[in-house]
Amino acid sequence: MQTVTAGSLRNLKTVSPRKEPSQKRSQLMVEKILAATMELIETQNVTDITTSQIARQAGISVGSLYQYFPNKESVFYHLWEGKLDQMYFVVVEFDKEPNRSLPRSEFFEQLLHQLQRAEEDVAMNSAAFGLIVSTHPELQELNKQHSDRMADLFAKFFQRYGCRWSKPRLKKFSTFLCQMNASAWYYGDAVGFSFPLTQHLGFVATHALIEECFNES
Repeated sequence: MQTVTAGSLRNLKTVSPRKEPSQKRSQLMVEKILAATMELIETQNVTDITTSQIARQAGISVGSLYQYFPNKESVFYHLWEGKLDQMYFVVVEFDKEPNRSLPRSEFFEQLLHQLQRAEEDVAMNSAAFGLIVSTHPELQELNKQHSDRMADLFAKFFQRYGCRWSKPRLKKFSTFLCQMNASAWYYGDAVGFSFPLTQHLGFVATHALIEECFNES
């Protein structure tokens, strides 16, 4: 269960949307704002992005943007939340037949490839997203929640394929894999590795560790 403190409540208030987009028109407006923000992240320094720039990129007025988001931090939060949800639901949707009947190695190999495809736009802008997350506590909390729920899923997969580690150990191992995979993009970018090379190394390392988990069982 998430621990809620006075500080975390204050942080969440700063990123909460002004109104939830319940109608189709409102949903399209929010999608336009988030897409425009992603375009700016891809082309300029994230610290220079302003709500005025986001509105201009989206082709709307600043007033229209403020109807949905109180500040750029709120836009960043909901953009990042959507990216994390996308990765999570890729795993949830993958864990269905006929995939659940795949041999162990093939199951994890295909799952990792699916995740890499879902992460591509985040991975290709890893430095920008890394800076956003590192400077916003609200997004760090989102990362923790995402890591926890992904670890729960992977621990379940390990158990289903016969890993005999205890559940707490599997949860820690799964969390380690999630954190290592996320860090690979940032460090690959930092040392100048190409995107395909970083992707390949991340896949090889993760898949090898997964197999080691079963070898020790």
